[in-house]
Amino acid sequence: MNMQDELMQFAENTRFALYNLPGIAYIKDLNSHYIECSRDFEKILKVRRAQLIHRLDDDFSWASYAEEYRHNDQATITKNKSDTLDPIPLGKKLFLSSRCIKQPIYNKDKKIIGIFGRAEILSTNHTLNEAMSCLSIIDKKNIPVSIKTYQVDHYGDDLKLTSRETECLFLLIRGKSVKEMAQFLTLSPRTVEVYIENIKLKMEVSSRSQIIDKAIELKLFEIIPKNSVFADLRKNAARWKDVLSTI
Repeated sequence: MNMQDELMQFAENTRFALYNLPGIAYIKDLNSHYIECSRDFEKILKVRRAQLIHRLDDDFSWASYAEEYRHNDQATITKNKSDTLDPIPLGKKLFLSSRCIKQPIYNKDKKIIGIFGRAEILSTNHTLNEAMSCLSIIDKKNIPVSIKTYQVDHYGDDLKLTSRETECLFLLIRGKSVKEMAQFLTLSPRTVEVYIENIKLKMEVSSRSQIIDKAIELKLFEIIPKNSVFADLRKNAARWKDVLSTI
């Protein structure tokens, strides 16, 4: 039995459980074709299972994000997990904001045969989507590559940044002043200055402009840091939108 047949057998064995999972849940093969989906997938995204199976993201209303979704599928295979914040377009004006976690599916020989994805809907339009739009627009101004989805991840274990340093770096590379960072993070400007000096030391640079260059090199713009005020979007979406919209 080849890996595709093994995946189909896995999907058959888990179909009932998957179909009844709450939220947008699905199984894909290694080439990003859909193999199975949950009932809520059909209901929320308004796509019947029969229309979905064996097709790619390019064929649906969210086709403009298909390349990014495939990139995240491949990250799941190479890194064993993908955790992203994704907008899901359902029409010209309607968007969902979701946090999507993808994990590999293994066979008995511990080889990856497919991908299991589950998206938690965070918001329909309104504040969260506006906040994500602000972030995307800001990053488009700062770097040459457009970012459509963001990984919820750490800034790299080698940097060894504290949570506060991570939050300062997130704002710093997006043009916030020391005063603005201090106000948003409820810190004193002096404390923020200390964090920035620590960031310079850990990134092995000597200026703020070099911090930004290094951030681009390390692709930090694509990451919303875990364990930060920015990762907890449902509690902080309005505040996030407010601070980003002033950049």
